[in-house]
Amino acid sequence: MEFGSWIGSPTDLDARIVEATGSTDHVTRRYLDQRTGVAIDAIVLYGPTSDIFIHAPEICYPKAGFIGVGESPIREIPYQGGLAPFRSLGYTKGEPGHIDHHEVYYAWRFNGRWSTSVSSPKESERIPGMYKVQLARRTAKFESRTVDNPCEAFLALLIPDLEARITGQTFPPSTPKSQP
Repeated sequence: MEFGSWIGSPTDLDARIVEATGSTDHVTRRYLDQRTGVAIDAIVLYGPTSDIFIHAPEICYPKAGFIGVGESPIREIPYQGGLAPFRSLGYTKGEPGHIDHHEVYYAWRFNGRWSTSVSSPKESERIPGMYKVQLARRTAKFESRTVDNPCEAFLALLIPDLEARITGQTFPPSTPKSQP
């Protein structure tokens, strides 16, 4: 529930969404950075790969009325065990004058590695289970998503914890770095 200055509180995921994802286990929390006031909603899903891999934000967010904006780069989150690639996406929703701006980071973990894609449904059939980690937060209209990004700072603390829980190895958190 605590990662550095981030303090978590449990949240609920709608039962229909849980069922639609095919997850067999999940954790959802809202983390608040006590230093900056930034809030991040975190979802960690686990379940059969054939069900989990199709739930990418590029599919789900537009179905919920969001419009993709800007680039969607892959950001490398360093931890002692390597690099965890996460896709970074921007979305908007609303009417002029009342537009919400959102940022989403996500990746899957399967076969002992982090990835932003599963190459095919056939590949997913051969993998018994996978994790999906997704972060979402509201952003300001002209906020830079590439410099001192709070999602990247949070992931630098979360990934070592998840790796330790999944593998049984301990990885100290990385020091978040600004990336252009």
